Amino acid sequence: MKNKFYVKWIVCAIALCSVSVFVFAGCKGCGKNVAESTVITISRTALTLELWDSFELTATSTGSEIEWSSSNPSIASVDEYGNVIGNSIGVATITAGADGVSKDCEVKVVLDAVIIPLLFTNVTNNEVFLEISDVFPVFPSVTYKGLPGGAGGKFTYGTPDGKGVVSVSADGSISALKSGTETVSISGVWNGYAGTSMYAEVTVKVY
Repeated sequence: MKNKFYVKWIVCAIALCSVSVFVFAGCKGCGKNVAESTVITISRTALTLELWDSFELTATSTGSEIEWSSSNPSIASVDEYGNVIGNSIGVATITAGADGVSKDCEVKVVLDAVIIPLLFTNVTNNEVFLEISDVFPVFPSVTYKGLPGGAGGKFTYGTPDGKGVVSVSADGSISALKSGTETVSISGVWNGYAGTSMYAEVTVKVY
């Protein structure tokens, strides 16, 4: 009887060990952190963007849905779809993240040298017709990439011809002094951004 008992005990012990090994083997990696298995790819790791331009970044995740963020939205902002907009000159990092894993794209926002034409709200065809002693204020207006802007009131006015037909004040008021034709120039820097310039000329005819 004792031998039979020992045999049964040994068989049960072997069976229990087999089940334990099976369960352990089947659950190998069950406790693995989700973040360790999430893989993220991003379409660009570096990007140069013109001021006020936009660019769509794409990213994929093997885990949760991608969430976008910016280290400095005032320089470069990003929406939930990965659309990046250059808001001011500088460098910002755009991050695509999920499950504690992330990929970055360094975005450099620049503004290349550009000449922006000025328009006038009260001048047609860049010509002004005056009589002697008339005073006429010009109102420069500019739109660049769909955005209004100006020189912060710091336009520079001049009379490059130097004929003395008109004079122009610092606020853009043209005074007719004598009969003739003279060119008035208006220039400025776009919203203070170095490397940009705004320029226009107005032909003034005095009778």
